[in-house]
Amino acid sequence: MSNQLTQKTVLDNGLSVVTGYISDQATSEIYISIHVNSGSADDMTNGEAHFLEHMLFNGIETPRGSIDFKTLKQEREQNGIMFNAHTNRTETVYKATVPTALGDEGVERALYELSRMVASPSLLEDRIAHEKKVIHNEWGSYQSDLSRFLLDQLFLSAYADNPEFSHRILGEREDIAQISREGLVNFMASHYTAPNMTVAFSGPVDHRRVVSWAEDMSTDLPDVERPDLPVETTPTPFYETINFSILPHAFFTICLSWEGSDDYESDIAIAMAQSVLSKRLNDVVREEKGDTYGLSVSSNKFRQTGVMQIHTDTDSSNVAHILKEIAREFSSLAYGDIEQEIETMKGFWRNGNASTRRNAEYMMANLIDDSGRFGALYNPDISLEQIDNVTACAVQSYILKAVSNPIGLVGLAPEGSYPPEAKFKDIMRLQEPSQKLRLRRDFTA
Repeated sequence: MSNQLTQKTVLDNGLSVVTGYISDQATSEIYISIHVNSGSADDMTNGEAHFLEHMLFNGIETPRGSIDFKTLKQEREQNGIMFNAHTNRTETVYKATVPTALGDEGVERALYELSRMVASPSLLEDRIAHEKKVIHNEWGSYQSDLSRFLLDQLFLSAYADNPEFSHRILGEREDIAQISREGLVNFMASHYTAPNMTVAFSGPVDHRRVVSWAEDMSTDLPDVERPDLPVETTPTPFYETINFSILPHAFFTICLSWEGSDDYESDIAIAMAQSVLSKRLNDVVREEKGDTYGLSVSSNKFRQTGVMQIHTDTDSSNVAHILKEIAREFSSLAYGDIEQEIETMKGFWRNGNASTRRNAEYMMANLIDDSGRFGALYNPDISLEQIDNVTACAVQSYILKAVSNPIGLVGLAPEGSYPPEAKFKDIMRLQEPSQKLRLRRDFTA
């Protein structure tokens, strides 16, 4: 039986330290999250958050002098220590995975090296020029990934009136070309600060020890007040179809929107709503009827608002049909009996998803900054009780909110494949039954 305990401490300089003690984990995971918006009201800074993520792997400054971090990374990998990073729309995360066999010394070393990355990067001019070439090529590769392309287009369209959300994480090519060392230094000074960071850790190390390490390694982080969080707005309706005649297929994303409360019950209900939607659409539209090869449901949750995306593809002549099938399942989920499906999801989270709930990345990614609590699903100390308390009615209310008025669609297909916007809205309109729909299948298996 794993001995697990989740704790959080906020240091005097404002740095948050979150740990999940797991006695039987083969590796320790360390994450440093910088709460940054990868876009900005000032278009000139779009892409800087992602660019910095690249730059911090190019070199760090230490009391012993400059160190080429890429060489250091290769040396650490020989001992099984792995470094990585990613940037999304709300944060940049630097991470290290350390084999438990290396003990506290290995964990402390990796945490120190991560701390140097975020506090003392070299930011050399020649490396800035080099990374501009790298990201220029990454930009082209990113645009050729259809699912990523559609997601970018969704945010550009749904948040056209909110420049802090309507952007590409990589920035536009002209943004990348204009990035300067001075701009990166200024960005770090305002965002790479102790109050704007979270260190998350999972593994067999004591919370107090991690706090002590974090105190020692964060003394040179600025403790200035964290920047304002992006202003949340609800997405605006859109309908964007792009002529894509290279393949006889249609690739599209339906955007749903919801508003909730900043509390545990809302977190769980929204997550369950996404899971139930995903399972039902895959079980019926994909598996049972074979109308699509791939179908996925994802979401972007901010504090009290968010969007849910349904990504799928089908033959270009089949778009209207698959939209009708999706709309039919929307109505069934919104007005039908989903009690058994909710119980199935609760069982999954109690059992099969236990390792995910203890994972440092998920503990950190689901922090709710303003209230200082953990995301409900990933706090092992309280999540099971909270999950049990969520009712099918609460989950269904979020499903109803989300599917009753889809915000829009963005799609690629040969010209003429998509119905007119008015027809799309008519197809997606919920069909409220005269009596409750019953589930057509047993989801307990």
